[in-house]
Amino acid sequence: MCYVALAMAQGQSQELFRAVLASIVEAGAGRAITVGRDHRALLTVMERRALEACGGLAPWASHVSTLSRSLSIDPGEAEILLSSLAGRGLLFGTDAIRAAAGTCPSEDAACIHDIAIFTHHRPESLERCLKGYLENLLLYDRRSCRVVVWDDSTEPGFVSATRAAVQALGAATPLRVVYADIAARARFCKRLAETGVPPDVCEFALLPRPRLTGPGANRNAALLDNLGRLSLFVDDDTSALSARHPEAENGLLICGHDDPREVRFFADRREAVDASSWLGLDLVGAHERLLGKSLRRCVLETAPDGLAYGDVCGHVLAAASSPDARVAYTMPGKIGDCGRGSAAWIAAALSRPSHGANTTPEGLFAGPELPREVREASKRAAVVHDVGCMATVLGLDGRLALPPFLPHCRSQDAVFGLLIGRSMPEALVGLPNYSVLHDAAPGRRYPSRQALRFWNVVAALLGAVPPAMIEGCGPAAVQRRLGRWLDEAGSMTTGDFRRFVGRALPQHYGWQLRRAAAQLAPGGTIPPALRRQLARSFEEISNLAVEGAPTAPLEFLGMGAGAWDAARREVRDFGRLLMHWDEICRTTRKLYSGGLGLTDAATAAAAG
Repeated sequence: MCYVALAMAQGQSQELFRAVLASIVEAGAGRAITVGRDHRALLTVMERRALEACGGLAPWASHVSTLSRSLSIDPGEAEILLSSLAGRGLLFGTDAIRAAAGTCPSEDAACIHDIAIFTHHRPESLERCLKGYLENLLLYDRRSCRVVVWDDSTEPGFVSATRAAVQALGAATPLRVVYADIAARARFCKRLAETGVPPDVCEFALLPRPRLTGPGANRNAALLDNLGRLSLFVDDDTSALSARHPEAENGLLICGHDDPREVRFFADRREAVDASSWLGLDLVGAHERLLGKSLRRCVLETAPDGLAYGDVCGHVLAAASSPDARVAYTMPGKIGDCGRGSAAWIAAALSRPSHGANTTPEGLFAGPELPREVREASKRAAVVHDVGCMATVLGLDGRLALPPFLPHCRSQDAVFGLLIGRSMPEALVGLPNYSVLHDAAPGRRYPSRQALRFWNVVAALLGAVPPAMIEGCGPAAVQRRLGRWLDEAGSMTTGDFRRFVGRALPQHYGWQLRRAAAQLAPGGTIPPALRRQLARSFEEISNLAVEGAPTAPLEFLGMGAGAWDAARREVRDFGRLLMHWDEICRTTRKLYSGGLGLTDAATAAAAG
């Protein structure tokens, strides 16, 4: 191959390049072997340093300049070195994404069949939400969609009020509306147990637990109800009202791990609502544009001049040539309450690449209460590798081997996203370019102090899993192995478990603290008034990250001396759920084929 000719051609191109995703194995004498998806190569010391320097997506000329400077070589030598790496398949160019799309085999068009609305002791909020989505479905002729209200209410008065609201709206629409309460889930647990699935595992997965609040068990029931098809999960404090970014664009943005959604903060919800341009939008169609599709298909359906690139990571570049890399879930932006449990997230929001367009007045961060009201929006639809999962509104591809949600405690969606990342590393996330109104109850505040939460414990333990333990396994096998890891951790003595968690927490919090150090540095993107407040939050986080025997998770503190023992048992039970989840899914399919599904036993709210 003539590397000089290749270098000249690339130097004149507008294409962007970066190193491919690869693991590096030491080969002695300073050399290394790179092992990627479709290649294996022996590198010299210079080639290895060059490859490491090309970790970010940039034009060819920019990489040449970087190599020339960092390796102290002539630009011509840098050109030849880069061309050598490209010729051996170690550099990936964005033009290859479009080229791969041209060879994309046909994919069956998949439609969203169900909208699952989750509610708990909020019949009035549920009524507003359900009414809005029914109107949106009818407006855009989505009559094949079914709406299922999953009621997690435990108090009889709320159960009766919620059921009555669903039945009244169901009777007034031609759409099929179904009401499923805890009793319906309990009946399905018995059916699963009758087939041989351990009863305690079924109940842990699908039923609430006293003193531990969270929608995860309710979401797990909806996951099982939508195996093999696409669905849309919706919280009852959201609305079918939608808005786009003020500078919305057509096309598709391809990113890696940097969230492309711009965040602007407001003093109150009314201000956020008034500053947004509300519009009519086919909400189901916005998710169907991306959900369940391969990256190649998403690119093929986008005009060539409509493609844009952000921090494209190696996973996304590898996905361009893989028919198995699909959009596993979709998340829109939000207007209203941010839905976050810690003020520390503000630092990350203000440090996003899109922050340059943020017009939040600095004075908003000077008061004693930090703002929660936001407008989070992406200018154009995007496909990313991982930006964290938040289930306020969530499209899901049930044809994939999705993991279960953490059944109890908050931030179960964050753990769900972590499990997808560990068990399906090729999975992608779609970000439709619209924002939904998150009309949460007023008066929410960030906690006064940073505290260890149960999801942090689970995430820290999952982060401590040796990579070799799950390498080369399929999604279901990875979930079983992760479950075995959690089961073994939760089967320790309470003292050993507490110390084990203490050793895992520094790694879990480490990335957040490293990022915070840069964010809070003078001259960074954080306003001075906010910097002082967040510095205290991150100091509290750093105290949580000190290796040792930490304070029990916040959700269990009310249990006194038994707090850590209860947390240990919750980890063990979640591990057992992961070990049995594939069996539960297979058994569910058999029960559904015989007309014994979750919603087959639920009350049809539609008239007749």
